[in-house]
Amino acid sequence: MTKTLKHIALFILSAFVTLLVCELFINNAKIVEASLGKYYEDIGKGLPNNIETVFFNEGFGIFRTNHSRFIGNEVDTTSKNHINIALVGDSFVESFQIFERDYFGNIIEKRLEEHFKGYTFDVLNFGRAGFNISHNFAYQRLLVDQFNPALVLYFVSNGDLHLEKLSPLYPYAKEENDSLVASIEFDRKEIERYIFVQDMLAKSILLNMLKNAKHTTDKHPVPSILFGKVYDWFVPKKKSFTPDPNYKPLPMVNKILSHLDSNVIIINRDYIPFYKAFEDEVNRLGITNWDTSKFMDSLRKLGKDPYYWKVTKTNGHWNQEMHKDIGEFLSKKLIQKIEQDSVSILKSRF
Repeated sequence: MTKTLKHIALFILSAFVTLLVCELFINNAKIVEASLGKYYEDIGKGLPNNIETVFFNEGFGIFRTNHSRFIGNEVDTTSKNHINIALVGDSFVESFQIFERDYFGNIIEKRLEEHFKGYTFDVLNFGRAGFNISHNFAYQRLLVDQFNPALVLYFVSNGDLHLEKLSPLYPYAKEENDSLVASIEFDRKEIERYIFVQDMLAKSILLNMLKNAKHTTDKHPVPSILFGKVYDWFVPKKKSFTPDPNYKPLPMVNKILSHLDSNVIIINRDYIPFYKAFEDEVNRLGITNWDTSKFMDSLRKLGKDPYYWKVTKTNGHWNQEMHKDIGEFLSKKLIQKIEQDSVSILKSRF
């Protein structure tokens, strides 16, 4: 009996030491970072500030958040002839999967500075995974507008127009006294639960890895992860979901559109055209909008799949080649827009 207890104690001690060594090694090697979530009283759920992060998924990214709680350098709000352009949207804008130097926003930044001599530009990454058009609007009001952007680009797809369910603890648009406001009203218990979980994840890399593994298995069956294409040979492919083009978004979507500032540009970031009802309302209100669906379809016809990552052999967010292509595409659009509105955009701060 004593011998058995001794073996059990040694096993527990060995397991503890092994986990501790793994935790220290992974933490110092920066293979995986601790949790990237933090709750703020002014914006709801956001990114921790001033951290450098390594991120593995379908791609590989290294990036740093600034003091203002988004990816990138500190923002210039005082220099003459300096122009800020804000990108707002979901994880396609956030782009954890890629190095900052290859990010489409940085490509836009370089092209604008090459074209408009004497001006400097910052293209600011306000992307957050799970954002929809309601979150975009609220985030702009609470955080983005603080940096005085000359233009604000909303990246949305049809999926971002379904407001029946909002991502938890993100700011959202809310009707109040016949006006539209940015709200961060949440159940206090939900906030406290989120803070507790994030504190636990921040203290342990291994717990964070388990959380990421759970998210992965929620999206893909375990046999598919283990056996890759071999699994696909024996399991029929799921039919791709085709949205109903006649779907009419909730009235809140039109309310948001009617309250957008004149410097907002709506960009369809998907290869599927917008719902007709939404597109008609955008055009009726005279909102500048750029459709990338035809551009992305042309890439597919050239054999370029914007979502396929050759290195990991997986589908996901825009790959490195797509970041370059969409960066060049949007650079041309922005150059035309800025030249068209040069009086209001190309101006000194003083």
